[in-house]
Amino acid sequence: MTTLINNLDNLYSSNNFNDVTFIVGPEKIKVEAIKLLISINSPVIEKLLFNNMIETKQNVIELPNCFPEAFKILIRFMTSCLVDQTLFCNNQKLVLQVAETARYFDVPLLFEFSLKSFADNLNLKNLFECIELSKEFVFKKVENYLSFFIEKNALAILSLEETKNFKFEQLHYILKNLKNIPHQYEIVMCLIFWYKETQPSNENLKSLLDLVDFTIFNGKQLLALASLGEVGASMLVAILLDRAESDLVSPEKKFTTPLQFERLNEYTATNEYTSFSQETETVLANKHCVPGTITTWDIEVIDVGGAFWVGICTDQVDRKKFGGRQPFGWLYSANDRRVHNNKEEPKLGLGETGKINGGILRLSLDLQNENRKLLISKKLNNSEKFSPSLPAFQNLPDYLYFFPAISVRIGSVARISQVE
Repeated sequence: MTTLINNLDNLYSSNNFNDVTFIVGPEKIKVEAIKLLISINSPVIEKLLFNNMIETKQNVIELPNCFPEAFKILIRFMTSCLVDQTLFCNNQKLVLQVAETARYFDVPLLFEFSLKSFADNLNLKNLFECIELSKEFVFKKVENYLSFFIEKNALAILSLEETKNFKFEQLHYILKNLKNIPHQYEIVMCLIFWYKETQPSNENLKSLLDLVDFTIFNGKQLLALASLGEVGASMLVAILLDRAESDLVSPEKKFTTPLQFERLNEYTATNEYTSFSQETETVLANKHCVPGTITTWDIEVIDVGGAFWVGICTDQVDRKKFGGRQPFGWLYSANDRRVHNNKEEPKLGLGETGKINGGILRLSLDLQNENRKLLISKKLNNSEKFSPSLPAFQNLPDYLYFFPAISVRIGSVARISQVE
């Protein structure tokens, strides 16, 4: 097969058998090709070449609205199924031009290949260029790739030195894609830095603050809003009044928010997660425990599947590996083992909780005291009450964010909720 592809590519390069010429773009660039080979790979080009028009009989076809370089890549791909990927390096505009060209001429393999190249070449240096290109080349997958990249690299983006040079539209696009991440406080810190450097209008600042989830802020964190002028001060007062009113109506009720498992790839975040992975994968909730508080979660074991571990993780994880393969992290297994930094620690004697479908593990993360610790209790499907809480981990570092997490494998189903 490789020999055949190479022979076809040599045929493309030789120009000896070309029998049609395309005049491409406003620059009128000539691109030659072999009719038979390209027509069988594109129904659109087949119609162009065999429609009995004078131009086609003369074997010269004008394509004034096409991109010359992208069209050359298309012709080579339709001739030999090859693409010179070096052309895509540091040239995301060409990548999307190829995708647009492949879509127009109905060449789905090249279309998918070019969009994957866009995702592979996306990085912090070209992020804002790619955001602007996404307005010119409208593809749903490009939007998904950008959204996933921004969520995954949220902290790196928010800490960029270039933050002070962000345009309002760029920052709005970024924050719009960060609604489901836990680092809402860092977003406000970024906005303060940006506000001091750019002095935006009150209207623009308010529209950005409206994209921040303040429900996970404690009182001390909310005070940061005071650094954002009259808009920030007004929002701070409104939030505090709203919380005070909630406490008056129901003083025993803690201020909580719905919790979901994180969004992976193009799937929508929900409070239930089903694993389809043959390998063990780690899934985090989409909100971390707020420093200085006690947060409690219930993780219901609907189906233990191939593997089931429950516990807390930091955000420094490889989600396709057991325990996240993280430098700092903690998991507690459904069969009583626990791991720290992927090393097993002694059993806790909580029984076979995870092996019984319908069991619930309750995690209570105490970050209020100096002895920062995780407590775990259980309730089996035939029990009315939870067992006494036992310490799983103690002396947790104070410089990390912690999330409720599961490490699961195919067939595992979990549901998460935050305890009020």
